[in-house]
Amino acid sequence: MEAAPELFTVLKKATLWEYATSAVLSSWRFRPAVPAKRGYVKGYLKKIIIILSAVLLVAVAIYSGIQFYTGQQAERYDMAAVPYLKMVVPEISKWDPEIIKKYMPEEALQNTSDEQIINIVNNLSKLGALQSMKEPKFSRADSNEIRPDKIKNIVTYTIEAEYENGAAEVSIGLLEKNNSFKVQNFNINSKALAQ
Repeated sequence: MEAAPELFTVLKKATLWEYATSAVLSSWRFRPAVPAKRGYVKGYLKKIIIILSAVLLVAVAIYSGIQFYTGQQAERYDMAAVPYLKMVVPEISKWDPEIIKKYMPEEALQNTSDEQIINIVNNLSKLGALQSMKEPKFSRADSNEIRPDKIKNIVTYTIEAEYENGAAEVSIGLLEKNNSFKVQNFNINSKALAQ
């Protein structure tokens, strides 16, 4: 008699297991695909549009902020730097090393030998005489801390110029010093120099 309850328990467990597994398997195999509801798709698309709109809004805000900041910097420097550049570019374009050295700060002269300046001037003199130049355009302003009590501000402008032997783009970095400027560096790009 004791064997009967064990057999009943084993049968009961087997039957429950078969029933459970067959129910799960049948639900996986024979369940029809439920079509996506139209409202669900609309809600999903709406979320995507909102996210894309937010990303676009942030990008426009960043771009506008950069343009505003650049405009503020340009406005700050243009009143003093543009007249200075209109005076300096024709002087530099005479291709005389002594004139160029007159507009450079002491620190730059200490780091540049006379031979280097003469070589640079000889190369740039291939452009010939300055014929005309457009209005200088503000490019950027950089501040570098030399010492805790001294900050070096360099303002960069680009100028489209026409020389005797071709057009050139002049990029000049001005060192702001005692409410005035010195030519920290300059770079001239022209096809005439490549020949």
